[in-house]
Amino acid sequence: MKLMPIDPNLNIVRDGLQYWFDARFQTSYPTSGTTLYDLSGNDIDGTLVNGVGYNSADGGYLTFDGSNDYVNSNVVLDGYTDFSISIWLKTSSTTRGTVFGSYSGGAGNTNALAIEVNRGSTIPDVGSVFIFARKGTGSTDNIIAYVSGLNINDNTWHNIVWCVDASTATNTFYMDGVSKTVSITTNNFSSNAFGTFEFPAWFGALNNEGSLAVPYSGNIANTLVYNKVLSSDEITHNYNQTKGRFI
Repeated sequence: MKLMPIDPNLNIVRDGLQYWFDARFQTSYPTSGTTLYDLSGNDIDGTLVNGVGYNSADGGYLTFDGSNDYVNSNVVLDGYTDFSISIWLKTSSTTRGTVFGSYSGGAGNTNALAIEVNRGSTIPDVGSVFIFARKGTGSTDNIIAYVSGLNINDNTWHNIVWCVDASTATNTFYMDGVSKTVSITTNNFSSNAFGTFEFPAWFGALNNEGSLAVPYSGNIANTLVYNKVLSSDEITHNYNQTKGRFI
């Protein structure tokens, strides 16, 4: 069991927290090596692959080269009905990249999710965020959506939060503590729980059935994964608790 970081000035929401990495704390990333430690207490430790970098500026963050860097986070959403994912990122790239994702297109297990930036083929403007989730054994129980007009690639730190309430098939998305309009392409998400993920999610690239795809060029400093829908007050609270080192 890893030691939780002791910081009286940091008090993130713990209810429903399943995974937490923060490069600010050496208990999560000790500034070198290939192991990324989970701070949630669930010991979902990951592995840095192909030379993911580290920079101590802004409290510490991981760097991804947009070529072949990724972190195998070992995060899966097995059994989740609702979820929330919060990520602090910074990029200046206009190239499509997966910040966090796992995909299976097989006829059997098709549980999948992805958060991408600059997906120009389906989103009307560069600097937007594409969000996708699918569960079950078919291709119809899914959400395909995007959030445009974000200017996410302005080389500034941003906190993005995506929440899904399966009981109402509702998506909410926040950037820097502010709610943003989600444009839905497809929403057939059921109230069923995710099954077993065949492939864990990766940071910095899409885990496409065990192969690297859609690499991300930019930085990631902090990620939180919850098995519940965060309220607007909880999102604002987490943002205020973590923003000091970035802005």
